[in-house]
Amino acid sequence: MKKILLITAGLLFLVGCSSTKKESKPEKKETAKIEQVVSKKAENYTSYLDKIDRSKVKTSDIELDLMIDIKNPKALEEENTNVFIARVISVDKAELRPNSLGNTFPYSVGKLEILKNLEGDAEGVVEFARLGGILEEKERAKNDFPEAIEKANYLREQSGKGPVETSNELVEVKANGDIYLSAGEVYLFYANWDSEWKKYTLNGFEYGALKLEDDKQPIEEVKTAENEIGKTWEVKNEGTGQQEDLGEYLEKIDVEVKEK
Repeated sequence: MKKILLITAGLLFLVGCSSTKKESKPEKKETAKIEQVVSKKAENYTSYLDKIDRSKVKTSDIELDLMIDIKNPKALEEENTNVFIARVISVDKAELRPNSLGNTFPYSVGKLEILKNLEGDAEGVVEFARLGGILEEKERAKNDFPEAIEKANYLREQSGKGPVETSNELVEVKANGDIYLSAGEVYLFYANWDSEWKKYTLNGFEYGALKLEDDKQPIEEVKTAENEIGKTWEVKNEGTGQQEDLGEYLEKIDVEVKEK
């Protein structure tokens, strides 16, 4: 179904009607537990990454073989139940996905304030998880297979290190070329609801987290009434540096832009 975006008097009006596999939308009660919209003061936006000394972090960028072309907005839209504009309230920590033995790839988790929905029904302040993050080796070991831990410990012993299960060494794992979200910034996201984790998983890496920028019309000054967003916003892929008019981008996912 094509959605229509009307531009009028400096505002866009939305009419109508989202990688992890698509999943049914959350029940209202599952997101209602999270505190509602917070103050727009910069000091309220926090990221655990700001407290980490990067010189002490062992980094590992990996290449992922994905099933879809994440550079294609329409492909992303078809694989996700939700497309929304949201502000990053906090990036709280990195953790492993629950009940996923053998998966030691960390997720950065935190909270988003949903500003505008393009698809799906996310609202208020919600929790998110996004692949990539920094955490202690002993935390990763909790999710690993016993044989993998045994092999790791053998290699660590050869280099004079203690067991991985007790290691406080920080390890960063993320997809090659991907970005971290910046607390306080606003992005256009593609997401699916994870009913087990009770979080929205943000998908598409840097192509699924497009920063919204507008020097002429700061986002804080845009009216927040339902179905309104700023007219002159641009989306920026921070991984590639590519910028594009928001309206032109949205047309790629069947949000048609018309002058009123």
